[in-house]
Amino acid sequence: MKTKVCLCCKKELPVSEFWISRVKKDGLQIYCKKCKYEKDLIARKNIKRRRGLSEKSKTQIHWSYPFGGYKITIQNYVKNGEFKYNVLPIGGKLFATNDKNKFMAYLEAI
Repeated sequence: MKTKVCLCCKKELPVSEFWISRVKKDGLQIYCKKCKYEKDLIARKNIKRRRGLSEKSKTQIHWSYPFGGYKITIQNYVKNGEFKYNVLPIGGKLFATNDKNKFMAYLEAI
């Protein structure tokens, strides 16, 4: 019976405890089935967490002021309860703030 050492748990196991891999010389994965399952489970949880943060942490509301040539962006960060206000004049310098009063004063000055 052939055996192989798992690189994760360092146990010598029979080759039936390893998944097949066509790219490896010996034709087997480097991790045993149990370790591979645990690593994949952790990776799936991390992907779900990152996806959840990117979708739930920020909701963007875009509004364009067509007459003045400005692009006004209000970003609502749901997780923190913060807002970020951006005003981008076409061909100009970006104005960005987290303070609503400064944002409203800037808009009134335009």
